[in-house]
Amino acid sequence: MKRIGILAIVAGMMLLTLLVPVTMAEDMGWVQGTVTDADSGDPISGAMVTIVDTGVTAITDSSGMYNASNVPVGTYDVEITHHDYDTKTKTGVTVSNATGTTVDETLTMAIGYVEGTITDADDSEPLENAEVVIDGPNATATTGSDGTFNISVTVGTYDVVIVASNYQQTTKSVTVTKGMTADLSASLTAGQGWLEGEVTEGILSDVPVVGATVKVEGTTITATTDSDGTFNITLKAGTYNINITAPDFDVYVKEGVTVSMGETKSLNVWMEKATGTVVGTVTDKNTGDPLYMASVDYDPEAILGGTFTEKDGTYSLELEVGEWELVASALVGYENATQTVTVVAGQEVTANFELEPTGEVVTGEGRMLTGTIKDMSGNPIEGATVKVGDKETTTDEDGKFFIDGLEEKEYDVKITKSGYDTYTDTVNLATGSKDLTLKVPTESEARGGLTPLGWIVLVVIPVIIIVIVVVVVVMRKKKKAAAEQQQSEQTPVEQQSTDAPVAPTAQDYESLYGAPPPQQQPGYGGQPPQQQPGYGGQLPQQQPGYGGQPFQQQPGYGGQPPQQQPGYGGQPFQQQPGYGGQPPR
Repeated sequence: MKRIGILAIVAGMMLLTLLVPVTMAEDMGWVQGTVTDADSGDPISGAMVTIVDTGVTAITDSSGMYNASNVPVGTYDVEITHHDYDTKTKTGVTVSNATGTTVDETLTMAIGYVEGTITDADDSEPLENAEVVIDGPNATATTGSDGTFNISVTVGTYDVVIVASNYQQTTKSVTVTKGMTADLSASLTAGQGWLEGEVTEGILSDVPVVGATVKVEGTTITATTDSDGTFNITLKAGTYNINITAPDFDVYVKEGVTVSMGETKSLNVWMEKATGTVVGTVTDKNTGDPLYMASVDYDPEAILGGTFTEKDGTYSLELEVGEWELVASALVGYENATQTVTVVAGQEVTANFELEPTGEVVTGEGRMLTGTIKDMSGNPIEGATVKVGDKETTTDEDGKFFIDGLEEKEYDVKITKSGYDTYTDTVNLATGSKDLTLKVPTESEARGGLTPLGWIVLVVIPVIIIVIVVVVVVMRKKKKAAAEQQQSEQTPVEQQSTDAPVAPTAQDYESLYGAPPPQQQPGYGGQPPQQQPGYGGQLPQQQPGYGGQPFQQQPGYGGQPPQQQPGYGGQPFQQQPGYGGQPPR
């Protein structure tokens, strides 16, 4: 009995073991579906699908499909993750017994970050406004003043292009992972350009400045002009200030010269000669007294080629550096004096003149007017009459004149000489004495170089030609008008000959009517019928209502002239009693 009981227990346990798996299988289901990219719709391979709280997972294949089996019956959250995508959770997914539940989901690409600093490869200075372009997502950023940038992009590996004005472009690679920041710093090499130019003396001069030093400020780069004044410099692209120096010339500075990558910038420079100052006095050699209004000239042929002394005999003259021959001259009665001076840049040199009296020395009482009269070639004019107010003098062999004792007011100045044009002007001595240097043209030069006969030829002959042309034109117009009038007068006759019947002659009329035409009969007014008052202006056969045939040919006509028909008085109409003196028509 005991053995039978044991066997029964074992058999029951075995039956229970067989029954439990069957019950569990009946309480299971599965979850299936497809995972794709939210933007492109492409399948996502390698995504993990987790049935939360069950420990059941599945991995998507190359088609983005998955199948999570042996999921207990119930309601669960389904979590889908991928290293390149944001995690997504589907809640409230119900799994039924022995039934598959479909869960299709789309994932959004995860975001990562790229940041870095862009600098100059030569001096490591940050580059502002450099552009960073990430190829693929086409994300861009621009560096700030410190050369840094930051871009958020979807995860992945990309080529990054970095460009900056006047720098060589560079390309780098970067891998962006989800939620992480990738560092991307780069140094750019500046592109090269060229600065070339020519240095000459003065604006209107083409004389080259040889040996001038061209310096690029902020760098150690310099160049020297060659024998034709030119220079050429290779520079890193950028904007510079250029400093040019040369002996005996003022320093030249040009700011903001921009040299672009791969391009040549031209800079042509006109340098001005440096200047120094000549000072001194002009005095009487015998007395040592200062000479007022004496001139000190560096170019006696120039109108403004010097300066004049003050009342104390002093003068100051600014000249370009170099060697100069100065000529001092005073009022009438002094010999000129010459002296050679060397002017140094920025320095002052002294040149004193003592003039030798030649005869009567002008005292210079009151206001004075002095001057030199020259022809247009710069040669002095001797013997020219200079009249100032009621005072008059003549120029000496050097063309100089002097008039003193003038009042402090404005004067009319008149200069005359035979063969020269008369010069008139006004001069104001209220502010002090004056010294004039004038150039007077000859009469021929004043007329443009033509003699009186030349002016006659230039003016009169063209006038005569114009008059002849006008006369010819008028005569041709008159001739043309006469021809047109004659043609208009002939036109009605021609039209009458072609379009209207020919008017009968007097002989035809008499042979037809047995009497002369009305205008030839006694008492006739002396004009053809169509010209008499009240006439319609047409021949009988042309008037309205006329039958278009001679009288004798019209219906009902008796075949004879009027005067031959029965009852006719034997006289033409105009001769019958009571006739008004006009033809029947």
